[in-house]
Amino acid sequence: MVRRKKEFKFLDLLVVTSILFFLSSSWV
Repeated sequence: MVRRKKEFKFLDLLVVTSILFFLSSSWV
């Protein structure tokens, strides 16, 4: 788990960016 912390962080960032982009597209 500790080893995958960096990977998880990277994936989390990607997911957050994707969600934000999707929300922005939906709102506009």
